[in-house]
Amino acid sequence: MARWPDGSVCGYCYRAAHRTRGKCSQCSHEGVLPGRDADGKPTCRDCSGIKLNVDCRHCGAEDELYRAGHCWRCVLAQEIDIALTGVDGVMPDRLKPVAAALRAMPRANSGLTWIRQPHVRQVLQRLASCGDGLDHDALDQLPASRAREYIRGLLIEHRALPPRHRHIDDYAEWLTRKLAAIEDAEERRIIERFGRWHNLRRLRRHAQRNNPTQGAFLRAKQSTTVAIDFIEWLRGRGLALEHLRQADIDGWYAGGPTTRGLVETFLYWAISQRLVHAITVPRRADNDAAATLGDPQRIDAIRRVLTDDSLALSIRISAGLVLLFGQPVHRLVALRIDDADTTGTVVRIRFGDDWLEVPEPFSDLLKTHLAARPNLQTAAHRDCPWVFPGFRPGQHLSPQHVRAALREIGAPALASRTATWRQLVKDAPPAVLAEALGVSPATAMRHATLAGADFLSYAATRTANRDKA
Repeated sequence: MARWPDGSVCGYCYRAAHRTRGKCSQCSHEGVLPGRDADGKPTCRDCSGIKLNVDCRHCGAEDELYRAGHCWRCVLAQEIDIALTGVDGVMPDRLKPVAAALRAMPRANSGLTWIRQPHVRQVLQRLASCGDGLDHDALDQLPASRAREYIRGLLIEHRALPPRHRHIDDYAEWLTRKLAAIEDAEERRIIERFGRWHNLRRLRRHAQRNNPTQGAFLRAKQSTTVAIDFIEWLRGRGLALEHLRQADIDGWYAGGPTTRGLVETFLYWAISQRLVHAITVPRRADNDAAATLGDPQRIDAIRRVLTDDSLALSIRISAGLVLLFGQPVHRLVALRIDDADTTGTVVRIRFGDDWLEVPEPFSDLLKTHLAARPNLQTAAHRDCPWVFPGFRPGQHLSPQHVRAALREIGAPALASRTATWRQLVKDAPPAVLAEALGVSPATAMRHATLAGADFLSYAATRTANRDKA
């Protein structure tokens, strides 16, 4: 309990008084506002007569004190200096930008909680001991952990280390382990060619355009694993890859789980490399027809996105972009601030070459989200360009995170997107939608075919109307 001019107060109110900041309603003083005036508006210490010790002994700032008369930010700075200083008493130059970013993060208490975790502290102190030798190789020598990769991300985001495509390195390291486990030299040579000259090259080409996604990394691993299983299956039948027959392909597909169909990537590559001849790769079934929402389900999902305040706003926005514009999750999470325009009377968004009007009231949700994007209260993002900032430094939200959230709210990404497209192609021709929504004409046409949309009749009607005019 504490005593104020108007009586005793509980511990909760006492702590709240230390943490209330802003401009005094009486004298416009900016700082800690422990009191309230007659109208309930916050007031400073002088105007309220409440005596609180909120002056930091170190920096003199008026703020909530945490330890020994020091504010949270000064204590955080002390902890950073301890964690990032090497045994020689000097902080490596490469760690200084990260130290500055941690000191300046908006929520100093969050930074203090993070840096005090033993596993985080251990990684930081190991890096500090590297001195001028701190680089990606030094990080790789540390035990693999989330803390190590998060700190690597911080170093990259604040330009202390050059960018690195994590998924490329992870796949190369994983492939090396897989190859070491293959005993037959010829089989190992084939898988190495496929892994290094197909999958790894595709990841690197993708890196030239954008950072390889988690999905691309997982597909590369999965196709390699299935290729290894397929080679081993052939060996069990006494066959080498060069003697592969159509009957063997059909037997592979028929004799196991549906994941065997993922061998198609390897088979197409083997055909292109002339390692196999005269075979046809079976086409996997298209599940688009089954993966969809009914119209009532889609309307219910849109209603929940607009009205359910218990959902995270970023998930509501993500779901809305799928349900209203048919966007794939991997594309919407990569939207940049420049792709959204809230400066005019109409909110607009851009998925392809054209700006599209965002309908109300969804536009209000988007404006609210953009005005206070989440995950920006730490040092993880320096100049964040993403509409959906992620949890990892410098990254947008992961597609896997959004897909899981959409499943939980009853709007699975694929089913929602398919349902949206089946509605959209009834109102506009596929070619127009493809250009506006940033998808390929073939994708738009496939949705139109599945929806049974008479887009040829639409084109004929447009031509007739133009001729009349």
